[in-house]
Amino acid sequence: MLLKALLIILLVNFWPGLSLATSIKGRVEIDESWEPLIYLSLINSFDDLNTASYDFLIYKAEIDNLGCFEMIDIEIPDDERIYRLHICKKGDPVSTIIIGGTDENFIHFIMKNDDNINIEINNDSPEFQYSTVKGHSANLSLKELFKLQKNLHSPPSIPSMQNRQFLREQVLENYRKLADTSSHAIIQLITLYFINESFASSDQLYFMEKIHAKIQASDTSGPYYKTFLNELNYIKYQTNVSSKTRYNWIIWAGILLVITIIAGLYYISKKRSPTKLKNELTHLVNQLSVQEKRVLDLLKEGKSNKEISQELHIEVSTVKSHLNKIYSRLGVKSRKEIINSYTSQ
Repeated sequence: MLLKALLIILLVNFWPGLSLATSIKGRVEIDESWEPLIYLSLINSFDDLNTASYDFLIYKAEIDNLGCFEMIDIEIPDDERIYRLHICKKGDPVSTIIIGGTDENFIHFIMKNDDNINIEINNDSPEFQYSTVKGHSANLSLKELFKLQKNLHSPPSIPSMQNRQFLREQVLENYRKLADTSSHAIIQLITLYFINESFASSDQLYFMEKIHAKIQASDTSGPYYKTFLNELNYIKYQTNVSSKTRYNWIIWAGILLVITIIAGLYYISKKRSPTKLKNELTHLVNQLSVQEKRVLDLLKEGKSNKEISQELHIEVSTVKSHLNKIYSRLGVKSRKEIINSYTSQ
């Protein structure tokens, strides 16, 4: 049976005198295929939005026979953070989230320590992700961001190259409008994360610096800003390196021309047409996010998932998530296909 989550109301009450103590009460309708437990996670990295881990959990509560539950005196940070509520199918590990479909078992929302939050499931769409969150104005924009993200990764009615490109341009434009007009730093930062994750743009640095100038000093202490700043500095570095390379192009033009001619003659001598993957590889790689490109570079070096996680200081589960996106976007099924495509060129 599918999740009967036709209605869920979460009342988040902040008791007087307790600056950090939060109580969450609510009701969710579930059938017997679900464990009668609901979990609250704190998400401190945008990379972890679609990653589940036991280490993210900060509270759990039982769901009684009427579907009611409560979480009492939860300690949370002062500033705006992203949280996730989720339930699990019987027999599934605690750290299981289901992405997409009517069994989608989680919802993300923004909360700080003085909010009153109401979360209501949309009757026409029982998935958690389409719920309406009231009590913090940033959640309206957060819902729109997740909707745009789903649209980006869903094929258009006519999945032609032109329609796909048109959809990408629409989503990018809407992302930029949200980042440019939002008064919440957390929305600006997560929007920039989605842009960097899915788009490679020549004015990427300009737009990031534009949003950076709008972020207030009071919003620079959280974990999301620190990640954004690292990304901004990395893109600046890459841009500077690229500029120096272009500046030195004339000096190396003769050498590059000779190399190109030799490579061309060698390629022609092989008398075989390149595969579709080789033809489109460069174009597809350029569409990867900065973090995905880092993972791809390490993968080409023959690094294991564990070695990549250690070098980039991320969870192994996050590496796997990046690899799945890389496989999907490059149209391959394994790391072996990627390595072979490079070594055979």
